Amino acid sequence: MCAKYFYWCSTLAYLSVLSHVSVHTQNVQDVKKLSESLDNFALKFLAKTSRQIGDSANLAVSPYTIWNLLNILREGALENTATELENALGIPPNQNNDEFRATYQRFANYLNKQGDSEVTLDTTNSIFTAADQKLKPEYLRIVQNFYNTEIKSVDFRDVNSAVSIINNRIKEATRGRISNFVKPDDVENAEVFLSSVLFFKGMWVNQFNKSKTTREPFYDDNGNQIGVVDMMNSFNPYPFSLVLDGKAIAAELPYKGNVSMIAILPKRGHTLSSVLDTLENTSFSKVLDALEQSVIDFGEDPVYMHIPKFSIISDLTINVILDQMGIRDLLNDRNANLLGMFYHLLHVSRVLQRAEIQVDEEGTVASAVAGSVIEYKTTPPKFVANKPFAYFIVDKISRAIVFAGKLSNPRKLS
Repeated sequence: MCAKYFYWCSTLAYLSVLSHVSVHTQNVQDVKKLSESLDNFALKFLAKTSRQIGDSANLAVSPYTIWNLLNILREGALENTATELENALGIPPNQNNDEFRATYQRFANYLNKQGDSEVTLDTTNSIFTAADQKLKPEYLRIVQNFYNTEIKSVDFRDVNSAVSIINNRIKEATRGRISNFVKPDDVENAEVFLSSVLFFKGMWVNQFNKSKTTREPFYDDNGNQIGVVDMMNSFNPYPFSLVLDGKAIAAELPYKGNVSMIAILPKRGHTLSSVLDTLENTSFSKVLDALEQSVIDFGEDPVYMHIPKFSIISDLTINVILDQMGIRDLLNDRNANLLGMFYHLLHVSRVLQRAEIQVDEEGTVASAVAGSVIEYKTTPPKFVANKPFAYFIVDKISRAIVFAGKLSNPRKLS
């Protein structure tokens, strides 16, 4: 008899950037604690994934979609399976479920800026189930009402039909950017397939002049040239600060609206891997606080910004990463307890993520003091990203990291 299991994938669309609209500010103070849990998860996930793929590999990930799906699974988990998920997600054991769901709903609704907005940031959650694989009514009510999850019945015995249905939904949610993510082998013998899709599209506040983009060398952590990049150049006001006890420089490249890319560049004598290791055990709010303080201290002082155009696609199986984060029972066919979700025992057999990002002159399609500040009143500083650096796409109001990655090797760019 075929093993009973289900697949889970999370995907992110690549970003381009063309629209102009206006943001409606709203009070999201009540979700900042939730976003701190997301950020802590994101930094750990990024550091562990970076270690797994190696220092020379480029990376694009969407911690938010992973975190999102883990929360959806947590709602159906019991006993130790639930405890492991709560610990990894940073949810206190005494957390009131109704309060958490209401806060989560406000948080997700805020991130899904739609319509009259200067950025597009949409998420789509789907659960595809076999016709005879029923979800428990209470679980169904929770994920539909609080997690905005759509439920679709598919016939997994007809593998090609199941693949077509899932891929068409992902293609629709990513505006056509991802069209053939799921392969027949991915759904063979499957009972349930979960997906979470994030689509981001934003335009720079300060767009780069294409005529000033030049071919320039790119170096590794040791100063050896390993390739060339199309370096975008700008001289505009950018928040800019030393962070992580002087190990790195952070710069904020704002999009129109409330979203920014935060680029973190190691200082001489420090590698990107060591910076990511430090970030793994640091509150990301300290980086954002340092950048905000630089604006208070130096106002609109301009910065010479040099950052490559880049496009990165990452296809990852992240079972090992989740295991390293303490999520083990969920992936174990003997220990997984998802009986709050299903009527019989199932486990998650494979966790996939595809993430794509494109950064160009117009914008992005897809991120011992609280950051000592650089004094640069005399000579404008330079942020020259001509060696490995990390990037984060962050919602500035909630401070949530929705996308992250690193650029380490220009020869491996998409």
